[in-house]
Amino acid sequence: MGAVVRRVQFFVWLLPPSGVKNSLLTAAGHCVHSTARVGPIIVLGCPRVEIGRDAVIGPLNVLRSMRRIHLGDQFLMGQLNYISAAREFQAFDEEAGVLTTGTLAVITNRHYLDSSGIIELGTRVIVGGTRVIMQTHEADLSTCTQVAGRITLAEGSMVATGCLLLKGSFLPRNSMLAAGSLLRGTAGEQEKHLYAGRPAAPVRELPPMHYWIRDTNDMPPSAVEF
Repeated sequence: MGAVVRRVQFFVWLLPPSGVKNSLLTAAGHCVHSTARVGPIIVLGCPRVEIGRDAVIGPLNVLRSMRRIHLGDQFLMGQLNYISAAREFQAFDEEAGVLTTGTLAVITNRHYLDSSGIIELGTRVIVGGTRVIMQTHEADLSTCTQVAGRITLAEGSMVATGCLLLKGSFLPRNSMLAAGSLLRGTAGEQEKHLYAGRPAAPVRELPPMHYWIRDTNDMPPSAVEF
């Protein structure tokens, strides 16, 4: 019976957004708010997915082998993101294989998140641009083993195109990681700062920004500059 239920859920996740889809997924053991819009996505081996009020998930995303996914109210995800975990770590800790986001968090398009440990995105966090890689597990060559850990983006922080975040990464509140940067561990404790480089380091303080206090994820085009 369990195999049949999993197959049915697989096809339900592939349905277009609707209240019926949300109700079916909630009845199957997930928690999908009635106002959420969940496009056709692939979900494999994820026993618990929680999607908050007015959240929007675009099509062609993949969620795989996660223990738990919590996507907060007004969360926004674009297309072609791949979020997965190495299931083996889940035998060591009940929090391994977890992704959580706060209200108004954003994951745009074509990113890869390895959440074999834990990835925590705070309120109003943006994983922006494309091709951001978050890697929560790494090899320990001294013992010929692998170790999983945590990546945390604090409230109001933003990660730009092409960044690489490794196990133990922490980005302070209302800070920005510049495009192409490498973050491992804590590059600094300064809030409201731009961090850049490989490895990343604080560059300068940021001016006040509207996205730190926004109450919507709307970000319309405003100009073309050549």
